[in-house]
Amino acid sequence: MDAVTPSDYLAAQKAGHPAQPLSGVFLSDYLKKRPELAKRALARQAEDSDYVESLLVRFRNRLPDVLKHALDQGLLAVGEVNDSAPNAYAKHLGGRRFAVVFNTGLKSFIYRVTRALATRMAINAEDTVVPFDETCRIIADIFFWLREAGSACGPSYEITDRQVLFGHVLAVHAETFFLAHELGHVFASLTAGGKRGSEPSRAWDEEFKADEFAVAMCLAGTRADDLMDSAELAYAGADLALHIFAGLERVGVEFERTHPPAAARLQATREVVRGMCDDEEAHAKVVHMASTIDAVFENILGRIASPDYEEFLERAAQQVMQDLESLLDQCTGDLVPDYITFKSQCFPLFNQLHSGQLWRKIAAQAADFFRRADRRASRRSRPDEAEARENWRAFQKYKLFMSAVMEMPDDVRTVFEEALRK
Repeated sequence: MDAVTPSDYLAAQKAGHPAQPLSGVFLSDYLKKRPELAKRALARQAEDSDYVESLLVRFRNRLPDVLKHALDQGLLAVGEVNDSAPNAYAKHLGGRRFAVVFNTGLKSFIYRVTRALATRMAINAEDTVVPFDETCRIIADIFFWLREAGSACGPSYEITDRQVLFGHVLAVHAETFFLAHELGHVFASLTAGGKRGSEPSRAWDEEFKADEFAVAMCLAGTRADDLMDSAELAYAGADLALHIFAGLERVGVEFERTHPPAAARLQATREVVRGMCDDEEAHAKVVHMASTIDAVFENILGRIASPDYEEFLERAAQQVMQDLESLLDQCTGDLVPDYITFKSQCFPLFNQLHSGQLWRKIAAQAADFFRRADRRASRRSRPDEAEARENWRAFQKYKLFMSAVMEMPDDVRTVFEEALRK
């Protein structure tokens, strides 16, 4: 029987994780404000384009000849797989055949982090810079959400269009580093006759070499006259990728290979950059932006290692309840509740609650909310006009909320019904 080809391996992985249709609910805030761009994004997905293949185009010409040859001959294939796990890996298929898989979950997670990091950047004079501690909290929550939900999600926050664009570009640089790192492993295998180290010291050495390869690929095509494609931003993406990797390990994401500590990898990549720069001043400029990322992640890694998980769950549930109360206020008060608006917005809100723990917390808060409304409604036998109006609104809110509860999955509906009966 013929050995599996790299393209066949990728096709099998894609078939096992079919892509979900992109909808308006899941479009980024940036695209939601721009219908034409959103339409093009939907069209690109319909064309079944592979994001990782387009990412490879960024630095394909810089690759060593052995990798170009492997790509041209079908001995190496790269592709995106719609797996929510934030991971990328190189798969040796025997002989000189390799496939590099980049999960959609990693792409989504990287963008979540870079978008939040961009709130620290004043791209234009009118950009509002989020306080340092708030940015750290947002990104720590993103890691906590990964632990809770198993996928990329997180809190909402204020961000400008320019910051969104900056976050997107930084994400591309970080994704490029991850992809180039895996290609670095393939390059090492092809130039070493396919031999891979199994001892920890040998495995660490291979990781350092893959990082060195990736940094060289990321910096080789940069331009001094364009911030978005500068060596400074390209290295910031590499630095961020290593910090993300450290954070993912901290929250329990497992990877195929044994990796050296992130601090050692960061130091090694800085030495690689130092060797590529003409002098110390040039080196300091290249790593300057990465120093901001270092400061943020030093804070974040401490947070996600601390026993703040329950506090995070409480804060997440409170935020959803606040958003729900605002939506109920918006949809009540007239003669008839606004069922259409409520139903269109409440379920995306509920979709943030990815675990039983969070469902129970929000159910308890919702039950308390409606008990307070009930007490207010029964306080007087003959309320005045203003109080009667508030009682009518409380009754409408309860009807709206229960209409949504009745459409929830059975296990979730049971949680809410039990909380409301108490």
